[in-house]
Amino acid sequence: MKTFQINYSMELLFSKPVEHHYFTLKCLPKTQPRQQVISNKIYVNSEYFSLSQDCFRNNIIYGNTIGKHDTFSVSIRSVVQVDWTQYDRDDSLLPVFLKQTEATSLSSHMKQCLVELELLTHGLNTYEKAIYFSKYIFEYMTYEKGATGINTSGKMAFENKKGVCQDYAHILIGFLRESGIPARYVAGIMNGEKYTHAWVEFYANGYWYGTDPTNNLLIDDNYVIFSKGRDHKDTLINKGVFYGMNVSQKQNIEISIEEVIYD
Repeated sequence: MKTFQINYSMELLFSKPVEHHYFTLKCLPKTQPRQQVISNKIYVNSEYFSLSQDCFRNNIIYGNTIGKHDTFSVSIRSVVQVDWTQYDRDDSLLPVFLKQTEATSLSSHMKQCLVELELLTHGLNTYEKAIYFSKYIFEYMTYEKGATGINTSGKMAFENKKGVCQDYAHILIGFLRESGIPARYVAGIMNGEKYTHAWVEFYANGYWYGTDPTNNLLIDDNYVIFSKGRDHKDTLINKGVFYGMNVSQKQNIEISIEEVIYD
């Protein structure tokens, strides 16, 4: 069990004033079977904001600024206790997490690879099979920033053999679902990192387990969850719309995680 203080700040700078700006943010941890939120402190420089949850029970900060403005910022400080010896047994959405999305669907090449993987994992139980798939993707892919973008599908990244954590997660989810194993995309932060991270949870033997194909690690107390969903689109940290003509925007993000030691 570990306790972390997480600081997340995001600033949007618009080249020209915008108006009727509506936003949703998913960077607010919530209490769930494997983590307990001790406190959340939220600052948003908008005319209005409130809290809610989406269909996957992720926390959402949503709001708007109707008047003209050229900056938007949010700052969140969370204290979270993590205990990965506890398990999530929620089976209410298993059919949803078996259905492929555009981001996770397999190409013909990936389906051929899956046939070989099925042969190699014959005789393994569901948990062992999922971990084997995760290790395979870690060894097959090369981590490279800038090789893919937010709209890159898993099959595109697989063909290029390059990508980032989002791509690794989409590929693994695709293989697992095609093999009949419910899997979901998880967004959060990993202790020691300065950026948000993505990994995978899969359902086996009545429990949800976590694996990080990007680092070839099992999920443990060093991971804090922000949100979960079918793929990255369900967990986008910042999404919004605004009115403005020929407006460009620059985004600055700072995130930190620090373990809190109690005497």
